[in-house]
Amino acid sequence: MAQGFLKSADVGHDYFMELVWGFFFQDIEKDMYGNISCCKMHDLMHDLAKKEAGSNFAVVDNSNTAKYNHGEVLHVSIFKDEVSKWVGETHNRARSLFCFEDVNKNWIKVILRNFRNTHVLWLIRGIYIDVVSKEIGKLNHLRSLNLSRNNFKALPPSINKLCNLETLNLEYCDSLIELSKGLQS
Repeated sequence: MAQGFLKSADVGHDYFMELVWGFFFQDIEKDMYGNISCCKMHDLMHDLAKKEAGSNFAVVDNSNTAKYNHGEVLHVSIFKDEVSKWVGETHNRARSLFCFEDVNKNWIKVILRNFRNTHVLWLIRGIYIDVVSKEIGKLNHLRSLNLSRNNFKALPPSINKLCNLETLNLEYCDSLIELSKGLQS
């Protein structure tokens, strides 16, 4: 939805379920309500998807030393302690950024500055909301923001500036006691 491919969550769910029924995914786990909570793309499909994606996607982790053309990549996943490989340059084409696990406080501001045109931003587990609060409101194109599994008490007021935001994920933010004033459903 955030990339503009789908118009509603219902349509997205229907497509997802068709892929599940077509054995596109494996190792499916369900929650206590019967909803799919976790799944894994079939290995053959994953290899095919990587080949088709070509240089549009970058997965940056400690096992990956490949050099990506920063100006061409549309979607970036960064894993723990590998941020420095990616944040030095501006990524005007990047539309998705996924950061997992304890991104260093010094890198958050740089990340948010260098990925200004991103539509999807995941900052999962261990981010620093005080740093995010100063920069997040400048992401004018942001449609989907995932701040799940973080330990902050309130959302920053700058979240109200995200006029295109459609999805805000705050799952497992157990310390959260206050939403930003002005945040509407």
